Amino acid sequence: MDQEAAWDMRAGAGDTAVLAAAGSWTVNAVADLDRRIKRTQLDGAKKAELNVSGLTRLDTAGAWLLYRTRRDMAADGVEIEFTGLDAQYAPLLDLVEQADLAHPEIDRERPNALTLLAARVGKAVIDMVEEGISLLNFLGLTIMTLFKVLLRPRRMRIVSLVNQIEQTGLNAMWIVGLLLFLIGVVLAFQSAEQLRKFAAEILTADGLAILVLREIGVLIAAILIAGRSGSAFTAEIGMMKVNEEVDALQTTGVDPIEVLVLPRINALLLTLPLLTFFANVGRLPAEPSCRLPRST
Repeated sequence: MDQEAAWDMRAGAGDTAVLAAAGSWTVNAVADLDRRIKRTQLDGAKKAELNVSGLTRLDTAGAWLLYRTRRDMAADGVEIEFTGLDAQYAPLLDLVEQADLAHPEIDRERPNALTLLAARVGKAVIDMVEEGISLLNFLGLTIMTLFKVLLRPRRMRIVSLVNQIEQTGLNAMWIVGLLLFLIGVVLAFQSAEQLRKFAAEILTADGLAILVLREIGVLIAAILIAGRSGSAFTAEIGMMKVNEEVDALQTTGVDPIEVLVLPRINALLLTLPLLTFFANVGRLPAEPSCRLPRST
């Protein structure tokens, strides 16, 4: 069994530090040895003696670590000398030294911050363009598949469509109605507070009705459906892709767009207008609390 790699510092005479390397200096031990060497303090010594007579094994990684230690100490003004070096290891140390001298480290020019910023912006733009092309490709493929199904109505999957209508429409009614009701209450109180400054708080209910019916109702409903149903679609189809179920459909000759995408898109086309109507109705209870009697 190989002896464990070791590195320690011994007491020296005068301004000379005595270091010792022993054991198996191979690639498996260089990480720990490197940390030990970097923690070594020579306490102002100008010379160092590295005793390597205890080495039992030495490969290229260990030889490089020894050579680098000598090189770095020499750069710090410390003269270091190897003692007790086995003759079979000397050619290996000479080899790594020659390789280092023949291929010095290249000082790469680092770009400035403005160049890095421009590179990041350019990469983001390219990624956006690629993402847009992918979305356009997916949209075109979906439309073509939809036309194929319309030409052959028997291929339309009614059971999947009804199931998706239930999940995207019926199951989403409570969250859409609740949020639109709360948003209507907040808008009513905030609008009444601002209109009161102009003695026009009587217009709060009318303004809220116009705002919700024309803009806020459909917008909030679309955002909620995109966040709720869109994320569910992504997770479900993504898990099917991971489990290779989509590949299995293609192998059996079934179009994944026809089976997985069209029922969900058609369900959203049917349920979103209905949910928008339900959301507009859901904010109506917030209006009477803000409607004030007209003065005579």
